[in-house]
Amino acid sequence: MKTTYTLIAVLCTIPLVGFGCRGISRTAQEAIRPVSIEYWVTTEDVSTLQQFANEYQQFRPYVQIAIRQIRADEFADTFVNALADDVAPDIISVPIRELPSYQSRLSAMPSTVQVANVYTTGGLSSETVVEPVINAMPTPQTISRTFIRPVEEQVIIANRVYGLPLAVDTMALFVNRDILDASGVPELPEDWDSFTEAVKESTKFSANGNITQSGVALGTADNIENAFDILSLLWLQNGLPLDTFGVRSIGLQTQRGVPDHPTLQTLRFYTDFAKADRDVYTWNESLSPAIDEFARGRSAFYFGFASDKAVLSARAPQLNYEVIALPQLDPTNPRNVINFSVQAVVAKSPDQDVAWDFVRYITQAQNIERYTAATNLITPLRSQVAVQSENTELVPFLQGLLTATNWYQGRSPEAAERALSSLLRQFVAPYSEDIEPNERDAAIVETFIRTVEQSL
Repeated sequence: MKTTYTLIAVLCTIPLVGFGCRGISRTAQEAIRPVSIEYWVTTEDVSTLQQFANEYQQFRPYVQIAIRQIRADEFADTFVNALADDVAPDIISVPIRELPSYQSRLSAMPSTVQVANVYTTGGLSSETVVEPVINAMPTPQTISRTFIRPVEEQVIIANRVYGLPLAVDTMALFVNRDILDASGVPELPEDWDSFTEAVKESTKFSANGNITQSGVALGTADNIENAFDILSLLWLQNGLPLDTFGVRSIGLQTQRGVPDHPTLQTLRFYTDFAKADRDVYTWNESLSPAIDEFARGRSAFYFGFASDKAVLSARAPQLNYEVIALPQLDPTNPRNVINFSVQAVVAKSPDQDVAWDFVRYITQAQNIERYTAATNLITPLRSQVAVQSENTELVPFLQGLLTATNWYQGRSPEAAERALSSLLRQFVAPYSEDIEPNERDAAIVETFIRTVEQSL
């Protein structure tokens, strides 16, 4: 049975609660002792999160929530230093690909949290009421029913939940229609063959052979922000079973001297766009980062995420582009890749229940709906996918959502990305005369597999 503690407003006002005020029991004072929650984010929409914090504080005024945004490339070092100095935040936003590397520093979600509501009754003799409550947290079974499968598969580790997302992000194809029209490409590509032809038609060279207009950023890694995801997408569509052990599957299935193996097929398709002796040559490492080339109107296509729309709006507000669904090898079984961050509670937090309760609050269905509407991102909730499908701007990103994959779940995504960069650089390099091409390519793949496996 729930206990309610009542406090006469004349004798003790809320700012004094927890500091020995008269007319309230020790238990009630402890329930509403002042709590300060530090919440660190990287790419999240701080203004919307601040609205959630303000609302949360209306019924829990003893809780103060400070939201701090940190650059993604500085977050890891800042967090480690804060842990060492015992000034770590209570809640952090963790990219799902990095969750295993953060896991030891996080707390698993409890089954329940105990907090307290504070409110004032009406009437002439108004009273401030302290109402302890126990809130149930989502269980693995609840998450399986309510969140899309990619979320379920990655936030649950050994049957324990380590965080929840506010939104997810999937890939689509950004198209500069002005370039396609000027290049004589009348229709948008519907498959990989028509995409490849459109790339050929829209690529322009100077008299000395330099690329002056790229069809698409494909073939390299270092100047393509989403290279890891694009190659993962192509492997998925080509039938490779990319999952938690996907990299092992690639390695075990790669056989020397088999040029049409899906692993090698995919790598050659991707890297041909960066080989000057191929008819699809359209990109090289001397060009600016992929999103910059597209924003400047110098690239016809860009493989990007829904979050890239905000980047393009800021950098190139006048750019005339549209977004279409990804080409698919099998349209009846669309595949996509997915990225998202989870809101997680730091193990060192002294206020675990309040921190987890705030995560519970901001990831309730109505707040996820508000957050995704404000950010124009994809919902992680099954119940909201159909509604989002009515938003024409989001439709291209919803293709393959329910089966989307983020296969790398190791300790060091940075190591995996470096290994991929090395793999692609070696694949783009010309063959030497003293080695059989298939032998070389299989050996490069095997080196990549061994390197990535060391980081799992």
